[in-house]
Amino acid sequence: MSAEQILSAVRHRGVKALFEPEVIALAAGMRSIDWIADQAGATEEQTEAWKNTIEQFRQANGHNEDFEVFHDEPRAGNDANFTNDADFDPAFEQARAEADPKPEQPEPLQFIDVTAWDGQPVPEHKWTVLNRIPDEEVTLLSGDGGMGKSLLLKQLAVATVVGRDWIGTMPEPGPVIYVTAEEKRDELHYRLHHIARHYGVRLADLGDLHLCSLKGEDAVLAYPDRNGIIRPTTLYERLFLSARNVKPRWLGIDPSACVFAGKESDRTQVQQFIGLLARIALRCHCAVILVSHPSLVGMNTDTGLSGTTQWNNAVRSRLYLKRATTAEGDEPDPLLRELEVMKQNYGPVGERVRLRWRDGVFVPEHSATGSLERLAQDRKTDETFLALLKRFAEQGQDVNHKPGPSYAPALFAKHPEVGGLKRNDLAKAMQRLLDAGKIRIETGGKPSRQSFRLVMPGP
Repeated sequence: MSAEQILSAVRHRGVKALFEPEVIALAAGMRSIDWIADQAGATEEQTEAWKNTIEQFRQANGHNEDFEVFHDEPRAGNDANFTNDADFDPAFEQARAEADPKPEQPEPLQFIDVTAWDGQPVPEHKWTVLNRIPDEEVTLLSGDGGMGKSLLLKQLAVATVVGRDWIGTMPEPGPVIYVTAEEKRDELHYRLHHIARHYGVRLADLGDLHLCSLKGEDAVLAYPDRNGIIRPTTLYERLFLSARNVKPRWLGIDPSACVFAGKESDRTQVQQFIGLLARIALRCHCAVILVSHPSLVGMNTDTGLSGTTQWNNAVRSRLYLKRATTAEGDEPDPLLRELEVMKQNYGPVGERVRLRWRDGVFVPEHSATGSLERLAQDRKTDETFLALLKRFAEQGQDVNHKPGPSYAPALFAKHPEVGGLKRNDLAKAMQRLLDAGKIRIETGGKPSRQSFRLVMPGP
C-alpha cells in the first residue's frame, strides 16, 4: 500500500480503514500518525485504540525510533505532494515494500476433469423441501406486507427442527437459523407459541431453532462502496461464522429491504448480493431463504418482484405468497392464501398450494366447494343473505330456518334485491352462516308452541 493509497483509504472508508493490516503496517513506520486519524474522522477513544494497536505491531515486529521514516504529515496541502519521493526519507521505499509486498502472479483457472465422472453414479439434486426449496442454493420468498411470509417461514423452521410436515410436504430435518429485522422478541414468542401448539410440541423442544432479532438495529449485510461494488459487512461475516458453527439445514433472512443497502433496481448489485448469500449456502452446506416484498407493479402483474428482474434470475428457486383471488380479481375469503412456485431450476414450476389461516398458523385448504370462483360466488350469496336478513328485521318481519310461511330462503328469493339468486342457493348460504356462527336461531313462545326466528349475533 502506497502513501497515497493509505490517505485515500481513510478518507473513503473512515475509521474502519485505520484497523486494516496494511494501514497499520505502514503507519507503524511513521513519526507522527495523528493526522491520519484526523483524516479518518476518528474520535479520541478510537484514535487511542488505534495507536495502541500500532504500538503492539511495532513491538511484535521490532520497530523502534530508527525505523520511523515519515515526516509528521504531508508538507503540502494537496495529494500530489503526498506521493513525491522528495518528501520522504530514503528508508521509505524499504518500509513500503515490507508493508505492501508485490502481489503474486495469478494462477490459471483449475478445470474440472470431466473424464473422471465416467462410470460414476450421477448425483441427484438435494432438497431442503422437495420441489420447493433446493439445498445449498438461494430461494426467494416474496409476498405483499401482511400476507404471512414470516409466519409461513417460522412454521417451516419449527417443522424442520421437530421433523413434522409443512403445508403438505416433509422438509429435511435439522437445525435452523432464522434472522429477522422486523419482529421483536415478544412477537417471536407469540408466533412460536401458536406454531408449537399446532404441532403438539413445547417450546422446550425447539433447541435447534436459532433465532436472532435485529429489529431496531443495523441489520445491513452488504452495501455498495464508492465504486458501486457490493461489500459484505461485519454482520455478514458473523452470520457466515454462525452458519459454519451451527450447520443448519437452512438459514432464513427476513427481509431483503433491511439487509441489502444497494439499489434493488441495479442488476449488478443484486447479483453480487445474491452471490454473497450463495457463498453461505455453498460453504455451509445449507439452503438460504431470503424474504422480500414486491413492488406495486410486481403485485399488479402477479410476478411478485420488485426492482430488477435479476432478483428472479439470480436465485434458483422463487416462491410467491399472495391472496387467493379469482380470475376477475375477487377475493372469496380474506383468510385464504396461495403459495405459488414461480421458479424452480431443478423441479416443476407452477405448483399452487392453497392455505387457510387458522388459530395462528397456515394449514392446507382442501375445500369441498371447488374453485375460487365458486368460493367467491358463495361469499357474495352469504353477503346477500345477511343484508336481506337485516332488512327484514328492520321492517319487523321475522324469518326462520324451517320450511313454511316464514322460511327465509323462500321469502328472500322473491325480494327484488336478491340479484337472481335461487331458493336453493339461499338455503345453502343459510346453513354456511349457521355453521360459521354468523347467524343463529332464536326461540320464543311457550314450550308447547315454540316460535323460531333467525337473528344475527350482537356485538
